[in-house]
Amino acid sequence: NIDTKYYEIDGLKIEWGKPLNEVRTMLENIEKFKPFGGWPNIRCKCLGVFGLPANEFEVRAPFEDRPVLQVQYEIAPIKSGFFEKLHTPYLKQLVKVLGKPVKSESLYSQTHLKKDFLSSAVVFSAKWIFNDIRISLSVYGGTRNNDSGLCAAGIFIDWIDEIKASKPYRGKT
Repeated sequence: NIDTKYYEIDGLKIEWGKPLNEVRTMLENIEKFKPFGGWPNIRCKCLGVFGLPANEFEVRAPFEDRPVLQVQYEIAPIKSGFFEKLHTPYLKQLVKVLGKPVKSESLYSQTHLKKDFLSSAVVFSAKWIFNDIRISLSVYGGTRNNDSGLCAAGIFIDWIDEIKASKPYRGKT
């Protein structure tokens, strides 16, 4: 079972509830990538998560001085076995670590989309819930070429108790 008090980047445990600016300090010695738009975020090199090979780790928060609410890992391609669907090697490994997902959805029927859009389409998704933590797997229909390397799936970890996350900041402006 997983420890829901923390999320990890290559063995470095970071407690849920830490504001992004504190996490930024903890990650200062790790190779960075250009942040995405939207919420403030930090993207950096990552070797793996839950026994899967990763290229990238990203944390996001609504503001620099607010707790991180989402962690994302970009997962490197894994060759599926003969007659296996694209998602099978990722799901097999996650089931070993996290157990059976509470929900999974096959979206392969969407592959009627143009071949050019396959890498942006999600062909399979699965979700696990542990206390205040939701873990989601999205397997892409093709390989995405990010600045961190080739990515074939994403793992998203959300801290879903936003009330607990925002408690120390309520009343502040």
